[in-house]
Amino acid sequence: MTKEMFNCITNLYEIFSVYKLNPTMEASSMYSEEKVSEWNREITQKPLRELSGDELGFFAFKVGYTWGCKSDYKHFLPRFLDLIAQYKEGAIEAWIVFKKFHYFDWEL
Repeated sequence: MTKEMFNCITNLYEIFSVYKLNPTMEASSMYSEEKVSEWNREITQKPLRELSGDELGFFAFKVGYTWGCKSDYKHFLPRFLDLIAQYKEGAIEAWIVFKKFHYFDWEL
């Protein structure tokens, strides 16, 4: 990653830091409370910058549809974009992350 890209991503984390982590994100009633609590623990027990694409992939797909809300998406967005920029095996699928912009009525 270039220094310029690193600086841009660092700025993203700073800008989006106003969207705080919600360790008790709600989910659709089709999921048990135990399952949702387990999912929340899995993605909230590490610092944001340490979460892998494998750890966040399921959430990236579900956020806004059946688990979490727009604010939760914005909290994790810098990490999603960081992982996309790194383009490593097991990274977040870019199309999933970018499709949520439209879903959340966020103009590019």
